[in-house]
Amino acid sequence: NKSHSFAYADLAAKTVFLKYKYPKEFFLSVLESSEFDPDPLSVISAVHEELADFGIRLLPPSLFKSDINFSIEGDNIRYGLNSIKGISSKSIESLVAFRGKSFDSKYEVFTAAKGCGINISILSALIQAGAMDESTKTRSRLVLESQAFNILTDREKRNFILFKDRFGEDILEAISQVINTGALADDNRPIMKPSRFETFSKKFKNYRDMYDKNKSHQKLSNWWYENSLLGYSYSHDLKECFEE
Repeated sequence: NKSHSFAYADLAAKTVFLKYKYPKEFFLSVLESSEFDPDPLSVISAVHEELADFGIRLLPPSLFKSDINFSIEGDNIRYGLNSIKGISSKSIESLVAFRGKSFDSKYEVFTAAKGCGINISILSALIQAGAMDESTKTRSRLVLESQAFNILTDREKRNFILFKDRFGEDILEAISQVINTGALADDNRPIMKPSRFETFSKKFKNYRDMYDKNKSHQKLSNWWYENSLLGYSYSHDLKECFEE
């Protein structure tokens, strides 16, 4: 029992030394090993709270700045993409392929995501976690647009991309214009007939209802999704959400 106690004491002393002499490397190791914990987000949450005492920030995930795993970035630590809840190990190769592409419009982002094998649930998780905050749209709105684009047929997608300069890059406004004007596609037939729009609307309704709830409390929505997907919120604290 004495040798056992001595071993624990020795390990504790070395751990404390490393933690206070090399805090970035120490916390990076803890975060990297969190994926093997039964509740990884609770580990990340605990680390996030302690990082402030060392003057270190846990930077949010970014599709084009984050590595697949947690990484040191300057004086801080950047969140790793594979630690976002809902991003499975099978999705990593798809993310790597997606990161290597360049985009000139949201349509290209949505199309490339599907082409790389990133389904709508993963894309939505990336957006709600703030990993695609380079967009000028709110996260909830961008998720709604990606969900609307996902419902379109390949023919409809092709034509909305083809005529994006005419209808704009807001897919919801573009659909509205197409229905109101009866715009023709590249095959000289209506891009979307009224009967097809009814089918689209039925599939779209649940997404729209969720968006309507989120947009009225945008700060609270971001706080909730960040905590649920990352284990901590970096954009707002709960008090701030209720001061709106």
